[in-house]
Amino acid sequence: MSSGVTVEEKFKKLANDNVALKKYLYVLARIEKGQLVYVEAERISTAEIGKDDPLYQLFRNVDKNEELEDVKKRIDLYPCKVEDETPENAFKRIKELLTNEPAAFMIYNCVLDDGSKRSKSFLIRWVDDDKANMRTKMVYASSSSGIGGKLPNLASNIIQCNDAAELTYTIFKGYCKTH
Repeated sequence: MSSGVTVEEKFKKLANDNVALKKYLYVLARIEKGQLVYVEAERISTAEIGKDDPLYQLFRNVDKNEELEDVKKRIDLYPCKVEDETPENAFKRIKELLTNEPAAFMIYNCVLDDGSKRSKSFLIRWVDDDKANMRTKMVYASSSSGIGGKLPNLASNIIQCNDAAELTYTIFKGYCKTH
């Protein structure tokens, strides 16, 4: 069963960019008014956003001929908190972010801490059993397959989590090795 939720183009482009180029630790989205919309992201690269950056092109309002600094103010994008942060500590921040939400989708780029530099992107469907109301639970449950179909690079890597205990780096590292 599909809920008919659409996926915002901005989120779709960030999702495809992340799967292909591994630029973001996470990209967070929520379903609002029948559409999966971008909320925020954390960039893995600490490089400054320039006019040639896909983010600038994505967020720029061409009609208003916006300048780079104006666009940067509207991009809810955070540089990686600590350059030498371990993947496990980064995941702790992601867990905190998700558990503050009653429901959300997040693209998470799981980097293995085994020295191999391998990584895998997952689409996490987070619906907190204690915080989300029944309607929200139903909308998110019925939206997963439709959203997965609109994000083909992630369709086979959708992970459902309903409890904070399911959000551990060890679990996702296991998924990364087996998917």
